[in-house]
Amino acid sequence: MSCWALIPVKAPGLGKTRLARALAPDEREALVCAMFRHVLATARACAAIDRICILGPSRPGLCKGLVRLPDSGSDLNRALGSALGAIATTGPDRVVVLPADLPCLTTGDIDRSRACPQVWSAWRPIGMVRGPTLSR
Repeated sequence: MSCWALIPVKAPGLGKTRLARALAPDEREALVCAMFRHVLATARACAAIDRICILGPSRPGLCKGLVRLPDSGSDLNRALGSALGAIATTGPDRVVVLPADLPCLTTGDIDRSRACPQVWSAWRPIGMVRGPTLSR
């Protein structure tokens, strides 16, 4: 079974805005980048992931071998729907959606997410599961 990871990430300067009272814009951006790099490195280290797709604009730290899908900027659900529709045409059996802000994500978390029962999408029967959260 082929499994891809889809990592939605906001454009530079738009992430973690609820922390604006506590962190300066450059500190928020550094936090977003650090968490994104961690999620990306964890997905790359997971043997169960065959391909990684980034949903959003180009960001520092993106390396070769990643598929970047455009984000319309409207809302996350609409952007995910569009991305999953595009991914479904290329044929993975399952897509694990991993938010870019999971600082404690492990390869075991991804493996467990991949093993979850499938959620059927409207575009075609493609297994989609959402990544873990801190409230385990």
